[in-house]
Amino acid sequence: MPAAWSDDAPVLNLSTEKELQHLLDDVGLGLWEYDHDADRLTWNATLQSLIPGDFPAPGGACLADWYARIHPDDLPALAQAVHLAIEEGQPFFIEYRLMRAQGGPLWLAARGHVAVRDARGQPLRIFGTQNDISQRKLQESLFRLQQRFNAVLLDSPDQDVLVGAMLDAMLGLDELDSGGLYELRPDGGFRLVASRGIGVRFVDEVAQIDPGSPRALLLQAGHTLCSCVEGGPACTHPDLVRQAHLQEEGLTSLIVLPIVIDGRVHAGLNLARLSGGALSARQCRLLAQEIRHAEFCVLWHGAGGQYA
Repeated sequence: MPAAWSDDAPVLNLSTEKELQHLLDDVGLGLWEYDHDADRLTWNATLQSLIPGDFPAPGGACLADWYARIHPDDLPALAQAVHLAIEEGQPFFIEYRLMRAQGGPLWLAARGHVAVRDARGQPLRIFGTQNDISQRKLQESLFRLQQRFNAVLLDSPDQDVLVGAMLDAMLGLDELDSGGLYELRPDGGFRLVASRGIGVRFVDEVAQIDPGSPRALLLQAGHTLCSCVEGGPACTHPDLVRQAHLQEEGLTSLIVLPIVIDGRVHAGLNLARLSGGALSARQCRLLAQEIRHAEFCVLWHGAGGQYA
């Protein structure tokens, strides 16, 4: 075990650990430290770069500040892990979601160990590492989406069941709350054929899209659109989600995914967030990849409920 991690080691001075820092940067690991006496949590530059200017504050943060930013579903397990590390000396490893001031939660894998204690055995310093696992967590969610969708297909569902299963699967992804599938009408307009997570009055308002209208033209353009109240790198149409009827429904982010078959737009899948911040570019790319489930639904419908 490196001396810096033994119970009687001096406090780790990150400014003199350049080689270690370069190695950790190469593998995407950041270092964090908690000073018990000062109740002060600090993250190194690698960790801070994940949420620049957000957390912790320039002067550091206390343990309660950290806990306040952890997703409520993940906080009990993390707090218990830290408690056991302090009381029983157990190193801990836990995955949790850190709530960002802007954007969705950030999945982190945290490791920690009480590295320095006083003569009475009371903890003085916890040192640890954290790394971003958001990509892996999203891939795991997409895998579960595929499994759920495949399970429905085994029952040879009708169109309504299939479309509903597709929407339920997509909305099973973290940070998505509502959505709807539009199909192209013969006159060039679109009709809403299924929806989840939105109010009845809102459905009535958006159920039909007239041919030649701005909304119809956006769908027919065949491009993925992202609109977020907060803006952000992935936001291509910032004003779209700011429309009055969307704000009344409480949408904070919206992604419009065209369903293109043989070079022609046949439908559009709208997915939305009712809370939280902007969708990330990575989320938008992965959602665009998963549009094949909706494409299958449209092909199934066009084939009269048979595999096309």
